[in-house]
Amino acid sequence: NKAPVVSALVYRTVRKTPFVIADIPVITRSGVTYFIDVVLRPQRIVGILAQGLPDGWIAGVVGRDGRLIARNTQQDRYVGTVNQAFFDRATRPEGIWSGTTREGFSVAGAYIRSPLSGWIVSVAVPESILHAPAKSALAWLGGLSAAALAVSLWLGWRLSRRISSPMRDLVSRARELGEGHLPAASRSRVAEVNDVTEALLAASVELDRRAAAAQRAADTVRANEERLQLAQDTAGIGTVDWDIATGRAVCSPRFYEMFSLPPESPVQFSDILERVHPAE
Repeated sequence: NKAPVVSALVYRTVRKTPFVIADIPVITRSGVTYFIDVVLRPQRIVGILAQGLPDGWIAGVVGRDGRLIARNTQQDRYVGTVNQAFFDRATRPEGIWSGTTREGFSVAGAYIRSPLSGWIVSVAVPESILHAPAKSALAWLGGLSAAALAVSLWLGWRLSRRISSPMRDLVSRARELGEGHLPAASRSRVAEVNDVTEALLAASVELDRRAAAAQRAADTVRANEERLQLAQDTAGIGTVDWDIATGRAVCSPRFYEMFSLPPESPVQFSDILERVHPAE
């Protein structure tokens, strides 16, 4: 096999230190002559994931075997563990998912699988943030809609430049070495995981739509209540709701006035009947 190979998470036998390996074949006219091995500690990837995310967001990299390689929160606690529910659902090259984190709280997010390494890069947002009160959520989502594209573009570019592009650049340098040329010193600037942007944008649009629908429903209920109250105040009408099972009556302020009852005092329906003339 003449293609580069990127490992899943492995451990040193003595210190149990986690790391990943990239093997790049050096190809000459006679075939594969030798390999260049690149050893990368997960903590280097954590440094990339931790930059630029809003508070409370979770970003992670999972190996093709499902084990966690890097995570922007609680890396030391969860490295090497498997979130089986997420891994079972992340079967496509990219997608949107919702489920439970390793800590046990609900999240929604997006993921993309690298065609080179088979790693899965994911970004998730806790539902406690998504389900904030309607007014706060609308203000928050207004800024998020504009910032989500920039954040995901930047994150995708950083991940690609630090992981995928340098490996591809090493392949080119190895081929130059195998052909007898002096490898050129260069830095890769190519981003190839920008598809994360589209997935996050789709999630942001869907969240914006849900928040707007919730706000419209709340506005409709509030407007109906205001119209009913206005009609009652204008006509001088008092209202009472009778709970037949308990005999309890829930009265409007005007009703308390009409029947000379203490405001907001507990009232039984029998108390009201005692104040009504028998002829009525």
